[in-house]
Amino acid sequence: MARRSGFIAGIVRANRVAERREGARKRGESQAARALERAQKAYGRAQRDEERERARLYTESRMAETVLKNQQLDDQVGDLMGLLSHTLGIDDYFDLETLRQKLVLPTFDAQGLDRSEAAPQLETYAHKPPTFLAKLWPGTVERSH
Repeated sequence: MARRSGFIAGIVRANRVAERREGARKRGESQAARALERAQKAYGRAQRDEERERARLYTESRMAETVLKNQQLDDQVGDLMGLLSHTLGIDDYFDLETLRQKLVLPTFDAQGLDRSEAAPQLETYAHKPPTFLAKLWPGTVERSH
């Protein structure tokens, strides 16, 4: 025979099942939260490690560049010292006058600008007397004198 239980026992059983489910859900959430926190910490560590590695590689590249430039400068100084010692033994005097070119100027052609212009004529700049129609306008005759 099947065991019969009452209404209250069913409610109690449903409460226990709900509590177990709630407990399992909370455990799952806390596990997920801990996993998220671990992943975030691991990501932060990876970023810091990557930044350190980038800084180390940058420093190494700058050091290598400095060494190369120092070697190039040493080579240039050596070349200049060799040049100085090489030229001290040679008499390399030259006269600058031999390098100077003679200045050849073309003859000046004034094209008539060396003569003065004709004196201005007063008739060229004087006012012309007013015309017949202009004289009809009041005040024109007085202003033209």
